[in-house]
Amino acid sequence: MTRVGGVVLVVDQLGSVDPGHAAAIHAFERARDPSHTRLLADAEIRAMLETNGLAVTHAEFTTESRELEWYLDLVGLEGVKRDRARSLAPGPVFEVDVGWYVARSSRS
Repeated sequence: MTRVGGVVLVVDQLGSVDPGHAAAIHAFERARDPSHTRLLADAEIRAMLETNGLAVTHAEFTTESRELEWYLDLVGLEGVKRDRARSLAPGPVFEVDVGWYVARSSRS
C-alpha cells in the first residue's frame, strides 16, 4: 500500500491474450522457474492496479530480445531441468513484450 498520491512503478513481461500462446509461454516459464505463476496481459495488470486503488497515469511498452542460455543462467538452471526448459523455449533468441506502468494511489 502507498499513501494517497504516492506513485508506484510496475515493470513486467506481458502475457499473451491468445490462450494457446499464453499456455506455451507459461509451460516454458514454469520449467525455467518453478516459482512462476503466470504472466498477466496488459488489461489484467491495469485491472489489478485499479482494484488496489491505483490509477495508471502512464504506460509504455517495449520489446526485449532474450538469449535463451543467458536467461536460463539467471536462475541457475542445470542438467535435466535446463534441458526441459530448453525443449519448451520459444527459440535460442526470442522476444518478449514488457509493460512499464506508472500508477498513482487514488485512495483516501
